[in-house]
Amino acid sequence: MEVAGSRLKPILINTIAPPGRLGRARRISEIFRTLAEIFRQHRPSTVFLERAFFGKNAQSALAVGEARGMVAVAAGQVGAEIVDLSPMEAKKAVTGKGDADKILVRRMVERILDVKIEGQLDSSDAAALAVAGALRMGSVT
Repeated sequence: MEVAGSRLKPILINTIAPPGRLGRARRISEIFRTLAEIFRQHRPSTVFLERAFFGKNAQSALAVGEARGMVAVAAGQVGAEIVDLSPMEAKKAVTGKGDADKILVRRMVERILDVKIEGQLDSSDAAALAVAGALRMGSVT
């Protein structure tokens, strides 16, 4: 996202999803390579990350940790700051409800940004984090 006056302008809303047939190490490498290239191209000053929540599933916790690590390294390579936001904070910022479902989050992000988001719901969750972060930092009103 970039700030255009008092509005947010989306630059890229997408999900990085390498083919499942690749081994775990190759998938992680492809995700990082793609993310690092996006960061090099767009040079974000701040990257908003979903604050880690660890439930009972250790495998999910490991995957979240790996993803957060990739984002942190890619952000560090371009000198971007990392700001953690809770999922509830992002949902509340875009819908007014901290317990909103993913469909409502997508609809509201599309309305706020005046875009149509295709693909996985994770894309609109990430866009909600960016919107919430921009609001928190006072970049938009």
